[in-house]
Amino acid sequence: LVDLDHFTPPWMISVRGLGHTMGHTRNDPRLDLSESQIRFRACLPGERTYQVTMLTNPGDTTITYRFLPPIDTSQSDATGGGLPDPVPFRVWPENGVIPPHQFHLVVLEFAPLRAKNEVAYVATFQIVVDYNESHPKTLKVSGRSWVPTVRFCQSQPMVTFPPTSAGIASSLDCLVRNVSEIPISVECRIPARYRKIFSFATPSQILMPSQSSYVRAHFCPEGEQVFSAPLYCVARPLEDEDNEVRGPLKALMNRRDGLSSEPNYVLQLVGHGREPALVLEPDSLDLGAVRARDEVRNQV
Repeated sequence: LVDLDHFTPPWMISVRGLGHTMGHTRNDPRLDLSESQIRFRACLPGERTYQVTMLTNPGDTTITYRFLPPIDTSQSDATGGGLPDPVPFRVWPENGVIPPHQFHLVVLEFAPLRAKNEVAYVATFQIVVDYNESHPKTLKVSGRSWVPTVRFCQSQPMVTFPPTSAGIASSLDCLVRNVSEIPISVECRIPARYRKIFSFATPSQILMPSQSSYVRAHFCPEGEQVFSAPLYCVARPLEDEDNEVRGPLKALMNRRDGLSSEPNYVLQLVGHGREPALVLEPDSLDLGAVRARDEVRNQV
């Protein structure tokens, strides 16, 4: 009555599980950052700069990470009592999975829309590891946005030339300093009606970030009086060919608002003209009628 075709006795299969407790220490998922604070290169409003950081998984298990939206930690959040500026930082990718003993490279972007000059944009990224939002990792980022800013002659309102005789040119070196942290070109301008009296040897210069240089000004009076002329300056940012975007993607770039090419008043140039160093007496000399090929002499 009992055979293999009509009755099959039950079979038991044992399953054995193995694991590693890593000793007596607890090994929670860990994420290492190559740097906890990142500072971006200063740029113009509308430009974009990038930094790369590395996320490393030193453990023996796979971990996941997720970047939360950046939190603005700047001291000044609003402009004139209005709405706060948008946080100009972004990250790619925002989440991922890192196998054991592997790493991911993450790209961070700084794209400011408004210049704050000396005041930096500061924000904090919180990184959630393995969905544990109670103990996130922290990544602090900062960057500055500048408009071209220069300072002439220690910010003095007036520069005075030494007393100069009419017909003789005197010179004066004016200190020019690039206060901003971006490379700029500086051009000095004087109204056309004063250019015969005041002039510059090299009116245009290129200044690197925080660089200082001298501009030599010349003063050549026409008579015995006090001359004065306003000095204007045009500061423009230097275009970086590596950051230039062409084609259809150019429409997606931020606009450069707040940049002006109009000259700005800097200071007043003042010069004291004296009487000529050489005086001729008499003012006119009549040599009379002279026959051709004859020589007539007189003294002055």
